[in-house]
Amino acid sequence: AYSFADLSNDLNLNLSLPMIQDIVLGNLFVIADRDNTTTSRTEEFLTVLQTVNQLKVESKVNLANQKLTSVVVEDVARKDRMSMDYANFQVVNGRFLQARECLVKLEYADTTKMKNTQFELKYDAPEAGNEPVNFNFNVPDRYKRAYLGIKN
Repeated sequence: AYSFADLSNDLNLNLSLPMIQDIVLGNLFVIADRDNTTTSRTEEFLTVLQTVNQLKVESKVNLANQKLTSVVVEDVARKDRMSMDYANFQVVNGRFLQARECLVKLEYADTTKMKNTQFELKYDAPEAGNEPVNFNFNVPDRYKRAYLGIKN
């Protein structure tokens, strides 16, 4: 199992639970300070370009609903790239506007060539409650803990 500190160290980026939640929900997330962030605006979109170390993140926010429509994350040094396109926005619990679909595309270098992976996230019944989330379960003793490694 990875902690946010482990992932942050491997990716050379300060990850946090709120950032991951923003990415999943389609909210604008901040990785760079003001000096490493530029914005531009059209009638429909606000484009935010953030640069931290070798990462470049371009986010497009729809000005009508104030939600992300797309994010492109690129590792400039390795030429790895991830894009996320958010769609089908609906109001959840009468309070929150949330993307119900997210198409994720990954382009990454293998030892021999570039590879592509694509998958779609669909949220069938999202809920936003007022109660704190509680994961009240136990893992049986017969299961063994396994760890996955990330190779650079």
